[in-house]
Amino acid sequence: MPDPLPARRPSPQSDTTHRCAAHGCPAQVPRRLLMCRIHWRQVPADVRASVWLAYRHGQETDGRPSPAYLDAVAAAVAAVARHGRPRSGTAQ
Repeated sequence: MPDPLPARRPSPQSDTTHRCAAHGCPAQVPRRLLMCRIHWRQVPADVRASVWLAYRHGQETDGRPSPAYLDAVAAAVAAVARHGRPRSGTAQ
């Protein structure tokens, strides 16, 4: 999945990690994961399941996620935003 956040200076880890998709979270997570553990646990189980069902192995590197995956990601990010403030601090 391409990084949904605005462009920024590449980090040494940018080829293997990206920022957590939760708004304002500074955590770096592996490219195969959408969010840090803290934020992923805030996503309701049914939304987490829809993210995994729509996920296709390799989409994070080829940049071609499906529309269903993008919809599931939007639902997950919205669920975290409704849950409360972004986590502060540094990456896990």
